[in-house]
Formats: sequence, structure tokens, C-alpha cells
Amino acid sequence: MNIAQHNTVVLDFIQRVQRRGIVPHYISTVTGELLAVLARCVQAKQVLEVGTLWGYSTWWLYQGVAHEPDAKIITIEKERKHSTLAQQFFAATQLAQVELRLGDAHSIIPEFAVNAFDFIFLDADRRDYQTLLPQLARVLRPGGLLAIDNIAIDSNHANADVMTEFLLCLEQESTLERVSVGGTTNLMLGLKQLAQ
Repeated sequence: MNIAQHNTVVLDFIQRVQRRGIVPHYISTVTGELLAVLARCVQAKQVLEVGTLWGYSTWWLYQGVAHEPDAKIITIEKERKHSTLAQQFFAATQLAQVELRLGDAHSIIPEFAVNAFDFIFLDADRRDYQTLLPQLARVLRPGGLLAIDNIAIDSNHANADVMTEFLLCLEQESTLERVSVGGTTNLMLGLKQLAQ
């Protein structure tokens, strides 16, 4: 498998999750390609993903670190039904450098050391974004990159107020230099500042 195209196994799983009604919630191919390139740009070896779903975004993150023999991706999923499908996907696609943690990210992330990760992808329940942000900033190394998905939503969306509050909180996170990536990616990127 490579970053340029999906193989038969990935396409088969996409069809499988479509039949199970999960398809509206996974990232676009464009976003996946961007995540892989960003992970390479920061020379990521230790990657954290919050919100696995069935593992499609994890697969793209893997494309960004697969060239590093000692790379590792830890991905957190709180729904057992999704984690079960993700485990099947990881086995089918032979993602040996991936560790799936089942549980609440609020409880799991405090277990990690300060500056433990080079790259973090946040794609969880938007209602958790604000409370997770300080924990994610703590475990992201200086010079590391935080990518936040689903950052822009319609004002009529059920989580519009939640995201407004989160964006205000993000502006106050002094350790992160931020830039929004619009279009079909809908990402916010935060580069953790180097220590002075």
C-alpha cells in the first residue's frame, strides 16, 4: 500500500462501513493525504489519534510514518463497536505499528508523558474538544503539530455554540501557533512553539 492510492483491502473496508452506515463520519481522501504529508513534514515517530472510528484516518497517518522503523501510532476510540471494526481493519491492512486504546480519552491521555508525541490528530466528539485541548497541548512536543478536524460548522448545527467556545479557548492556548485549512479538509493546525 502507498500514499498515492488505496488498495483492494482499504476499498473493501470502505464498502463494508458504508453498508453499516458509518460512512458519513470518516475523513475525506484529501484530508487523509494531507495528514500523511503533515506527519512527514514534522518527521513524526510518535503519533496520537483521538477518535479512531473504524481506522481510515489511522491508515492515512500510518502512510506518513511507515518509513520510520520505530514509529508508533496510538489511537483512542471510546465506542467498542467501532474499535472492534478498527481492529479488523488494522489486521487486514497489516498496520503493525498501531496500538488501539479503548476508552475515554480524558482518562487515557493523562497517562502519557509531557512532550510524548510529535503529531496529534483530534477527530472526536466536538463536545470534548475544549476539555481535551490542555491535555493534548501538554503531551505534544515543542515543534510538534496538532491537527483538529471538523473545525468549521454551520451556525445552525447542534454543536455550533460548543465550537465557538472551543475556538475562543484555542485562541488563548499560548503554546500553539494556529492556522485554519479550509476547503474540503476543514482542519485547524496548531504548531507547538519551541521552548524559549
